[in-house]
Amino acid sequence: MTNDYAIMVVGAGPAGLSAGIYIACQRISCLVISKDLGGQLNLIPRLENYPGTIMSSGPLLAKTLENQYLTFKG
Repeated sequence: MTNDYAIMVVGAGPAGLSAGIYIACQRISCLVISKDLGGQLNLIPRLENYPGTIMSSGPLLAKTLENQYLTFKG
């Protein structure tokens, strides 16, 4: 079985996951490719200055972005 994607995003850091979310919101077939979820977010134990979050950690924010992407991807 082969899957065809209209767009492939390379990288699953904040920018790559955000791109995937916006693409998936438009119901365009999208695949996000990365060796690790979150990229350099995984190096941030305490995240205090990301818009929309009071306090979090890098890995938690990465997982939240992934869940949002998967929700829209359907």
